[in-house]
Amino acid sequence: MAYVTRGKSTAQTAIIYDALSEGPIEGLVNGAASIRLDKNPVIGETNNNTFSPQRSVDSGYTASTKIVVDNNSPSIFEYSLTTDGTREIQIIGAAKKGINAGDTIAGNNIIRTDTSIMTFASSDVYDATAHIVPAYLRIDGAGPNGTQLATKITEFINTSAVRVDLAPAQTKSNTSLYLDLVDKVASYDADNNRATLTVGGGIDTANTAIKDGDMYAIDWAGALFVKTLTRRPGGGLRIRSFNIDEYPDENLSPEETQQVRVIGRVFWYSVLR
Repeated sequence: MAYVTRGKSTAQTAIIYDALSEGPIEGLVNGAASIRLDKNPVIGETNNNTFSPQRSVDSGYTASTKIVVDNNSPSIFEYSLTTDGTREIQIIGAAKKGINAGDTIAGNNIIRTDTSIMTFASSDVYDATAHIVPAYLRIDGAGPNGTQLATKITEFINTSAVRVDLAPAQTKSNTSLYLDLVDKVASYDADNNRATLTVGGGIDTANTAIKDGDMYAIDWAGALFVKTLTRRPGGGLRIRSFNIDEYPDENLSPEETQQVRVIGRVFWYSVLR
């Protein structure tokens, strides 16, 4: 073992010897935590299944298709294979969003929401046995000095209230809430810099009442679409595509509207930069 000091930095080198075995080598008992330098594990035993964390700030996620696209070059998905092991992705604020929906009290671990805008569910509680990466509830203005608070949900109380591990530093009324989406990658398309998630999120299936101008996932005569919906007088419906120049509006009669089933409101369809 050797140390080289350059200014305030210290570099350490090591010699690795090959080992011979008469039988099969099963691998490291505790993963990377079994590798030690000066008797210190190179990675903590509680994190020995986490490798190569990567971050992208130029990416897009489409809730209806569960596809994540990384716009960087090289992409975070380059050379990725499902046979390499399980990889989880955290998309900030992509599971749920409630604009002006939350109330907090400084020092109180209970967060409340206006259920007409956003509802909580028991599945929102962070389960460390199911996911390595935590999903944070992000609360605008509730952190120290009015910053955004990122905290984990520890208990589901009811659809309008949850308990969190880190209490807000500020009392806020009608503030915005965002819950991270954490999911496992089901498949990669490295050639197109994208991955498909296992479960996905971003569609509020409890919110099927049409609010004019909002985007919804719909089942239209057996085909699935993501469209902007606007009600028309007499019970008709206008269906508008995001790329309206290529796909003109569809104005349905009340009879034709019966063929449209609203799956849920889409609240996450964007590109992050």
